[in-house]
Amino acid sequence: MYSTRGNYCAKINREIFSDIKAELNLTLGDIAEILNVSKQAVYRYETQCRIPQKVIEKFSEIFGKDVIKKVKISKSSQISQVRSHISKNNLFEMRPMKKCLYVADKLSALGFLTWEGTAAFNILAINTNTNTADECHKNIFGAKQNKKKEDKNFVVVSNDFRVLSKRANFVEEITEIIPGICICVGRYKPGKAIGKRTNFIKENDLRNVETKEEFIDVIKE
Repeated sequence: MYSTRGNYCAKINREIFSDIKAELNLTLGDIAEILNVSKQAVYRYETQCRIPQKVIEKFSEIFGKDVIKKVKISKSSQISQVRSHISKNNLFEMRPMKKCLYVADKLSALGFLTWEGTAAFNILAINTNTNTADECHKNIFGAKQNKKKEDKNFVVVSNDFRVLSKRANFVEEITEIIPGICICVGRYKPGKAIGKRTNFIKENDLRNVETKEEFIDVIKE
């Protein structure tokens, strides 16, 4: 998943898409009818090798999850590297990023591996147990994906309920493809639910958490 102007998209493997389309003898019209989009939209999916978030689940049901290209995460993209991109002269610009960095640092201190999110989520936090970063990378994006759903936490950080709600819905769809859970962090707990399967933790509660196990208990309350 990655963000584009006004939408979230996923890159697709053109070769897999073309092979399965031919194997199933599907026309652009057939695919358009299944996805409830226009033939022109399907043509764009094929030529641009990307699909919008709203059709990802149905698209992967037809062509298999391997048709969705996996994002490669390297050590160099860990959240600690984000600090070098923050303007030290613009405090207004730093505020939202500072909040994300605090959450990332806190999760790192609790024993999670943390990366900057590039889609609907701000932080990807992996419960590594005793794994190294390289082993964790293989578990997420390698051939074998046998880790528990709770091992991958997609974290959204914001004090704006509308932002949290919108992003949580996106993340929940991401977790249909990449098993994991959505966690929202904000100053105040909203009066109504955020998403269908989203956990919430207040900033102050996060500050008081001292262990990974305590963090897991708090977000499940």
